[in-house]
Amino acid sequence: MAGKTETPADKLARMRGGRARSDNTPTVPTVTGGAPRQPEVTPALGGDAAKKTTLRSTVDLTPQMHYDLERWSQEAGQALGRARIARTDVFKELVRQLLTDETLSERVIAQIGARVSRH
Repeated sequence: MAGKTETPADKLARMRGGRARSDNTPTVPTVTGGAPRQPEVTPALGGDAAKKTTLRSTVDLTPQMHYDLERWSQEAGQALGRARIARTDVFKELVRQLLTDETLSERVIAQIGARVSRH
């Protein structure tokens, strides 16, 4: 960086092990009128990117639902010769089935619709 002053964004990128921003990188002004910020880039989740990227989803359960799920995962695990099945594996499999089984998907939509209309 001979002859150039390192910007805070460049320093942060360097410290994180990334590439420093070039001078012609587009920036987006901040709402508060402060220093410009880098535009956010959302990677496409296709091909290899979908396999390498995981996104976290959290679920709030009632204490009873949590207890019932834990009991179910222990019983299912014993049926498979394991102590239990991890809740994350249960959630992932449920999502896979929801996205591939049209009958299940329609049933879930109907159940959610019925629950929402009651409130």
